[in-house]
Parts: sequence; structure tokens; C-alpha cells
Amino acid sequence: MPTRRTAIGVFTAMALIPGRSNAQPVKESRRLGILMPSGENDPETSRRLDAVRNKLDELGWKTGTNLDVTIRYVSGHPDSAAGLAMDLIAARVDIILTAGTEASKAAVAATKDLPIVMATIGDPVGIGLAQSLSRPGGNITGFSLNASDLSAKRVEFARACVPDSHRIAVLGNMKNDSVLLKAKSIAEAGAAYRIDTKRFDISDPSAMNGVLLSIRDWKADVILTTEDAVVVANRDLLIKLAINYRIPIMSEFSVLADAGAVLSYGPVTLELWKRSAIYIDKIFRGASPGLLPIEQPNTFELVLNQRSANALALRFPLNIESFADRVIE
Repeated sequence: MPTRRTAIGVFTAMALIPGRSNAQPVKESRRLGILMPSGENDPETSRRLDAVRNKLDELGWKTGTNLDVTIRYVSGHPDSAAGLAMDLIAARVDIILTAGTEASKAAVAATKDLPIVMATIGDPVGIGLAQSLSRPGGNITGFSLNASDLSAKRVEFARACVPDSHRIAVLGNMKNDSVLLKAKSIAEAGAAYRIDTKRFDISDPSAMNGVLLSIRDWKADVILTTEDAVVVANRDLLIKLAINYRIPIMSEFSVLADAGAVLSYGPVTLELWKRSAIYIDKIFRGASPGLLPIEQPNTFELVLNQRSANALALRFPLNIESFADRVIE
């Protein structure tokens, strides 16, 4: 019997099945430039790139035959994004695929002509990259990670798993505009439960140990991460420190739960990378990016890490366990 999440995923997939035009043979060649926020050797990078390449292959764009792919890796260092975006333009690519606020802003600043597809982006309207979700305008389109009640649900999960929570540390790269918007949303959700929240900045990963010490000294009950390339690139160290200091860490992306966060709840990001290939195909075939709506996520997943919970003497409530899409034993 399909689960509720599977049913949503099937519905979404049916809604996104490309039209007959996408089945037509492709004669001309195209060049795709990819500005990856993560590093070349990160396993998550490989999964995301494979999702895009495999979907493009299904749509008739075969790497090495009628599709050349040029990739530049930001590797969790946002300051490098601008130069790498210019590298892709110099390589004469036809489209730039990117993700995250810093890399997307760098791509937009580098070109007003080349189409840009954002595989994942926090709030493109809120940070000024798009005019609206329905008609982004200019040369961009893509997929937003935003959902109206995501922050509230993450706070609810924190309260359920750590029942006496009074202080939540909001941890992320606070130089990222989308992260700031998420932090504000978490603070508003926490205030509804009379929970104090405080922002902690890890824009400089070398200072991470000191930041975690500050969180411990503040006597935080839970850490909620606000993910971007910096958090994802440094997830192993971040989680190791949080466990060492006996502070449960709960994330948005499942890649952090796989690395040891107690739980994650958020959009299925690999699905968004796959869906970005459909937009790339449409643009290759003549669609204007500014007229393609920026879509919001329809499929979310809750991942529990039982190993980490055990290490911190936490118990997941039965209603949380029954809701989980995956449990890491």
C-alpha cells in the first residue's frame, strides 16, 4: 500500500510529466554549465549531479553526444562563487544550473542574458532574485525550498523530542539572506510556544568549535540548523561537536541526518534537482526562463537517526516514529 508521502510524490510526478515535444529527437548540441554549491568529492554532490544527468538523458540530452557539461564547485566557500560563475560564462555555456542563495546571486550578477535555473533556493522573491513565484521575470527560474509551515513544524518536532525545550539555538551562515529569513521564521514559531531562540553564525567554519561552545554556554536545549552550502559542506564537524557537547541537532536536509543529526524534516532535495532537468529541457527547446514559474516543494520527508538519539539519551515519541519516512538504526 502506498504511503501518504508516496501518493504525494506520484501526484507530483504525474503533474510534471513532460509533453510530447520532449520525446522528439534532439539534433543540435547544447552546453550546460553547473555552479555547484558543494564540493567535488562530497557524496551528496554526486547524487545531485546524477539526478540531473539521468533525467536529462531520459529527455534526450545525452552527455558527450548532444550535451556538454561544464561544472564549477563552490565547495562551501561562497566568496568563490562570483569568479566561478564568470568561468562558466567564459566557457560559452547555454544555461547555468545552480542552487542556494550565494551561488544563485553570483550567477544573476554575472549575466542578465544566459538562462539560470536554480535547483534549490530558499526564498527567491524575499531576497530580490525574482519578481514573483508565478512569473519570476528576467533570466531565472527554478525551485524554492520554502513552505509556509516548515519552520513551525521543525519547532514542533524539537518540542516533541525534547519536551522541556526552552531555548533553541538557530545555527547557520548568517551572511546568507535566505538563512536570515529562515532564522526569523523559526524565531516567530518559537515565540508562539514561549521558546527563546538565538542566532549563531558559522559563516566562518574555522570558528565552529567556539560557536558550539557559545551555544553550550547559552544552555541551548536544541540546535536547529538553517542549511546552506556552508552548513552542508561542514556537516560532519558540526554534528561531531554538537554530540560532544551533548546538544541535539535537528536539520532541514536529510543529508545532515545521514551524517548524524538527530532528525531532519524538509523538502526532498534530490527530487528538486531531478525536476530542474525538466526546466533545462524546456529552455533548451525555446522556453523563456522568466515565464516558467518558480515551483515550491510538494514532497517532504522526516528522517530519524536512532543512533544519535541513543547517544544523547533521547526517545522519539511514538507519533513521531510512525510519521517518519526513514529511520537510521
